[in-house]
Amino acid sequence: MRKILVLFVASLLVATSIGGVGARRQGPPPHRLSPPGQISVVAVNAKQQRVLGLKRFLAMFELGRALRFRPPAFDGGSTGAVMPPDVVIIEEMRPSNLEIFERLLRQRYPDYKYKIAGEPELAASIIFNSNTLQLESFEQWGDVCTTAETPTDGRANRDYPIARLVDVNTSALVTVAGIHFAKNYRTSNKRNCVEQNITELRTQLADEMGAVIIGGDFNRRATTELRECDRNEESAPNDWWLLLTDPSDGGRAYSDAVRSWHRSHGMFMTREWTHEQKRTTMVCDASERKRRTRIDYLFTSGALVAEAHADHPGWAGPHAGTLHPRNYRYSDHRFVWGRFVITPTPQALKPEIESRAQGEIALAWEPIPGAQGWILYRARQGEPYRELAHLPAETVGYTDIETAHATHYRYAIAAVGSDGGQGLESFAARAEADARGPTPVHLTPDRGAVGVGRGIRIVIRFDEAIDPASIDPTRVHLSLGTPHVRGTLRLFTPRVLTFTPSRPLRSGATYRFYAAGLRDKLGNRGRYFSFPFTVEGRLRP
Repeated sequence: MRKILVLFVASLLVATSIGGVGARRQGPPPHRLSPPGQISVVAVNAKQQRVLGLKRFLAMFELGRALRFRPPAFDGGSTGAVMPPDVVIIEEMRPSNLEIFERLLRQRYPDYKYKIAGEPELAASIIFNSNTLQLESFEQWGDVCTTAETPTDGRANRDYPIARLVDVNTSALVTVAGIHFAKNYRTSNKRNCVEQNITELRTQLADEMGAVIIGGDFNRRATTELRECDRNEESAPNDWWLLLTDPSDGGRAYSDAVRSWHRSHGMFMTREWTHEQKRTTMVCDASERKRRTRIDYLFTSGALVAEAHADHPGWAGPHAGTLHPRNYRYSDHRFVWGRFVITPTPQALKPEIESRAQGEIALAWEPIPGAQGWILYRARQGEPYRELAHLPAETVGYTDIETAHATHYRYAIAAVGSDGGQGLESFAARAEADARGPTPVHLTPDRGAVGVGRGIRIVIRFDEAIDPASIDPTRVHLSLGTPHVRGTLRLFTPRVLTFTPSRPLRSGATYRFYAAGLRDKLGNRGRYFSFPFTVEGRLRP
């Protein structure tokens, strides 16, 4: 009976709209495989240990949807709207659910072929994309404080996976370790079990040759102060966190991917919590609300962090105890995702950028040792990067001529190493394309105005600054028939041109102001324009 229920519900979920129950139908955003030498990793506590109940299946379905629609494109290197995970480290998912979830991911990503690494009966599991990564070896190690005699959290044994994977494009090796430490180890009669397990994990990974990524639910916050009192994590770190990031024995040190990325980019950790309690409690400001904290992590050694965050916007609202209006709460944990450069390809420096006439945008960058080529990325404002050009190593500049006027662009350059791996993208260089000359946006007097005062001063405001050298009285003048009216032509401000006649204008006469050949500072020449106006009073004989 249970098997029939499982198959029925699984079939139901496959046929359900990707938007989930009550959500609006929408097509999935485009996506692409990770660049060579880079991998995208997600760690999530899925809360899927029990298989019975439609709600459990909906949560699993919505987790797959969240990985399909979020995170948005990394701001450097990805095209389309989503870079799917190459590796998913998943905790608290029953083996039968894990197999269904693997098939669900395959449906979400037709270009990806996900596989479960090793045994599914572990405290954490690893799913990887076999189109981008090959499994070289797999092993597992046991929690040092949990045995059959001292079960923890309902588990007689807590075994953790270590998968050694090879990037199919560059042959770079990356080791991925998944963990899920117990919330407490009261039955073990041992102290400092998390610290002991981290010491054992460090021993297991001590001889790894390539990059190492550790992910999962540590069930511990990084700092001594609670998050409500220390949202930017500036209080003293806890011992377990120091064991990984600053070991006293001088061994391999790991970087907390989310924190290190935010610190290096001047961003706060306020939104990077991963777990919300189900019950309200008193927090540091003496209010009663559901506590939020960061207990899920990605740590890395030997890899550069291209970007790392908690799931945004995730299922949670801006305040504790509130939910996002559309995103389903797939777990009481939000997943953590990161993009990592696992090859030793050097990082490119930020390009120099210059806007030129006719909408051209010129870029130049410094050559760096070891670069065997370049990949140039471009993005419009508010959009993700897309590949613009693949360039040989000797090229250190590029002129973009396929631009749209008055459009803001940002560019990043990435080096390609000898193994074909793509390095970390540079910081963005920004510019606005300018393909036309100055255009008038306001006239005084108005075009075709009647009853203009004889002592009028003509004022023309343009949409951009004017090159003073382009102001030629033979091309910019006021006329009454054939003769030009004498007066003073002045660039009042960089965008405002004025003409003051030397004497009062003729009553009742119709004048015309002409302008041609005005250029902006880039050399773009504006279009010819003119406008008439009629002076007050009767025309004198």
